[in-house]
Amino acid sequence: MWRKDDTFETVFNLTNPSSTIFHRQDFTGKSKFVLFDADGNVFLEEDISVLPNEVKKIYLNDLTKKASTDYGGFSVFHTIFDYQEFYDNFSWITERGYISYRKKGESIWKHMHGNLDSLAYDFGSKQKNVYSIHSSSIHNQVYSPQLLFSDCSNFDLFLLNPTPRIQKVSLFLFDNQNVVKNEIVRNVAPFGGSIFSLENTASQACSKIELRSKVIFWRPIIFKYYADSFDVLHS
Repeated sequence: MWRKDDTFETVFNLTNPSSTIFHRQDFTGKSKFVLFDADGNVFLEEDISVLPNEVKKIYLNDLTKKASTDYGGFSVFHTIFDYQEFYDNFSWITERGYISYRKKGESIWKHMHGNLDSLAYDFGSKQKNVYSIHSSSIHNQVYSPQLLFSDCSNFDLFLLNPTPRIQKVSLFLFDNQNVVKNEIVRNVAPFGGSIFSLENTASQACSKIELRSKVIFWRPIIFKYYADSFDVLHS
């Protein structure tokens, strides 16, 4: 997920997977970035070359200048030295590299790695290139992050829809007595996103949350805010 509001900067650490898998080959890879806005629209596709064993910092604030929203999702698809070996072994490459966030004007970055095999890219197609490989169910799925929210003053939950369909999600907020204090219902656009910005106040203190939807293992990206710092994790 990228965000480019007045507060945050986003950097992705791009590597060349062929250097790890085919380490004896001197292969310059090409990675395709596909960026979505919060409404699920692709607003940029960018090819970036990566040298053998290189780690290249991609400043997503530079790539998202023309985005119509302040946050959204993105995927990275790699060319590799030899696809045939993966085909023969019924395997594939997935990008779960590290993304970093910091508040503008600060020097310390907070890091989070990718956590979801959600999209595939067909380099040979002349029409539809991006495909969803994420599953949804006919039954409601329940997911509850294994952490408490009572230690921070406020927090953001970002949900990115990895499917080509509108997905309804219900967010339940629990107090420290495990009682539901509030429910928020949203519809998230295909390949789009939604942000839940919540405050811990005396009248509405939230200790834990629960998400219900038909998307399997739909894990939010969480930003927890403290007096002089923040934390980010994918729950």
